[in-house]
Amino acid sequence: MKTFYLFLLLLASPLIRAGEIFSYALQKSEKLEGTYTAHLSQNGTMHFAIIKNTDSKDFLLTPFYVDASRKVKRLDAFAAKKMFAILSYHESNGVVSVVNYDGDNKQIQFIDYDLATGKVKSSAKEMKEAPHNVFRLADKTLLVSFNKKKNTVDIESITDSGHITSSQVTISKDNEKLFRSLIDETPDAINQQEFVEKGSILTRKGYLIDDHLVYTMEKGKESVQIFRFDLKQNTDFTHSTIETGFDKTSKDVSNYFYDNKLVFLNVGKQDLSLKTFDTQTSKPIHEFSLSSELQKLFANGEVQDYIKTALKSSIKSTVTVNKTKSGKLAFRLDNVEKEQYNYHYNWFMHHWMFQQQMMMQQQMMMQQRMMQQQMNSARGFGPSMPEVLFMEKEKPLASIEFVLDSDFNVGAAQSDSPVFPNIDKDKYLDAYKDNKAMKNLTCDFTDTDMRYISYQPKTKTISIAFDAL
Repeated sequence: MKTFYLFLLLLASPLIRAGEIFSYALQKSEKLEGTYTAHLSQNGTMHFAIIKNTDSKDFLLTPFYVDASRKVKRLDAFAAKKMFAILSYHESNGVVSVVNYDGDNKQIQFIDYDLATGKVKSSAKEMKEAPHNVFRLADKTLLVSFNKKKNTVDIESITDSGHITSSQVTISKDNEKLFRSLIDETPDAINQQEFVEKGSILTRKGYLIDDHLVYTMEKGKESVQIFRFDLKQNTDFTHSTIETGFDKTSKDVSNYFYDNKLVFLNVGKQDLSLKTFDTQTSKPIHEFSLSSELQKLFANGEVQDYIKTALKSSIKSTVTVNKTKSGKLAFRLDNVEKEQYNYHYNWFMHHWMFQQQMMMQQQMMMQQRMMQQQMNSARGFGPSMPEVLFMEKEKPLASIEFVLDSDFNVGAAQSDSPVFPNIDKDKYLDAYKDNKAMKNLTCDFTDTDMRYISYQPKTKTISIAFDAL
């Protein structure tokens, strides 16, 4: 009998995923609708399976907590009548709080999972529309809504389901026109709590800086307006304008806010330049030519390659600034396709894109097989249509990274590591893009590994696994 069990184990071993630390088989009445992964403190992660009960029609947000030693703990599920639309999450005092928007019932839900007890509790509040901006911090979430009718900025600050603070900034009549010009288009909320790679390409951007909401609005290449909302006050905003000194001869100008400064990337036909302004005084501080100042770092034509790509009409250039552990500034210049690129506050929002891409690939392959069968039946004998996947991975566009000190001098050590790690996520995710046996993969990166939750349709099993970095 022992020999028989050993034989079965050997047969099953190829099905066990490398690095798998947990698996859960769905019941007959359970259908997986999606997954979601959250990054927690102390190398912890939370992996959610969104499961629909086909009998009760309820949707369950079922969490699996993985600690630093990769021990898995299943917590109580939260049930809802509608599919989840998660806006944010954060961790505070041993509780992971999820912010979900229920559009059908016009309410925002606050769902708390206690990591120690495994219990779940929640509260809800009426909200007619989803917030315009969401800022996720380590221990709280800020929801920002612009009310055009009342000329107010409505703010919800969430610590957990029982600690929600509502506030409102009322705009004076003198500033109503200016305020409406800002919110005429919804700004992108910019995340400065993790490594920022490609930035936003919208003309309006929002930043949460301590107790201030800071919004920038571009007016062509020549100027940028800055709006500061003090969250400790309930009236109005301060406004200033920076004259960039750039004109129509510049092909492209982009900007990024850091340390009460606004840095501009100017793309010219022959050179790239950076220009930094003090946002309190609107006066320039530094100006920097990449071609002349970075010759030693980029001696192989990297700057010219970047310019060549940036000058294409379909391309928009971006600049971002990340702090290093020694206090220097890690600059990153990217090129993106204007018509295809969208900035996401949370990089894990790309998980949705990743899942959609896998679904599209599978649909394309099914359509391809049908086309092949039709062509074979139409032409009779002859070579079959090759199994070619139509969707190919895009080639990376030219980018540049370098380190400067606070005075814009070239950093002595270009290997100086950023405060927030810069992990090549695609390097690890690409290994799974052609995996037909896996669906609904979402992941997070700790200091030592990539952890992910996925679904295997063949066995109807949810799996949590890791790949070492």
